[in-house]
Amino acid sequence: ARALVQAGYEVAIHDPQASDAARAVLGRTVQTALDPSAAVAFADLVIVTTAWPDYARLPAEAFARAGGRLPVIDCWGVLKADSLPTAEIVRLGASAMVADSGRGDAFAAAVSS
Repeated sequence: ARALVQAGYEVAIHDPQASDAARAVLGRTVQTALDPSAAVAFADLVIVTTAWPDYARLPAEAFARAGGRLPVIDCWGVLKADSLPTAEIVRLGASAMVADSGRGDAFAAAVSS
């Protein structure tokens, strides 16, 4: 999140257990969303970086954008592409190997330019 802020992006974060710690490190440079839907609503790009069940349950409507599908970088491979036609999901690292495994447990930063 810090690197994105330093690059000039507005960043919103959500983590039900680490938001206070993130605010302690990042201060007022990021917005803290009260729930994952609020973070996604803010975003031009979503980056899933933590493992929480609520993120896998986000409805497709949360990712809908007038201009097309919302880009999502899913580092954990927990979002199911077939249930999120409104998202353009990119999987990274080892998560690409467990894509759509049904684990259903992740999310984190939302970025707006």
